[in-house]
Amino acid sequence: IGSDSFITQDKVCFASTICLHGSSMGGRYFFFRENLRSRHFLQLVTRITEETRRSVEIAAMLMDEYNFDPGTIELHLDVSPFGANNGTSKYSDMLKGYVQGYGVDYRLKPDAWASQTIADKHSK
Repeated sequence: IGSDSFITQDKVCFASTICLHGSSMGGRYFFFRENLRSRHFLQLVTRITEETRRSVEIAAMLMDEYNFDPGTIELHLDVSPFGANNGTSKYSDMLKGYVQGYGVDYRLKPDAWASQTIADKHSK
């Protein structure tokens, strides 16, 4: 599961993806996109936290309503590891803790392909 956002002057587009992969079926994904006014998401920390919240919400729904095992879910966060000298790296520990609280695994850049590639494609 991964989420990304793209901001313009008056709106921000959030895209979230559920990516399924396996050796026998290859890969498939589903996405959801939502446009909102950008005035609430002008700061990077607000947008990156909202992206993570959206991914966590999808994971929680899969666990609660469809009885997915938390060990089978992986969230791809569109943040760099702490100390990477990137705009998002200073938030990585906070967001990792948020995700770990739900008992699911996570991936950060450059391994976060669901958010970095697939959700990014649908947020633009």
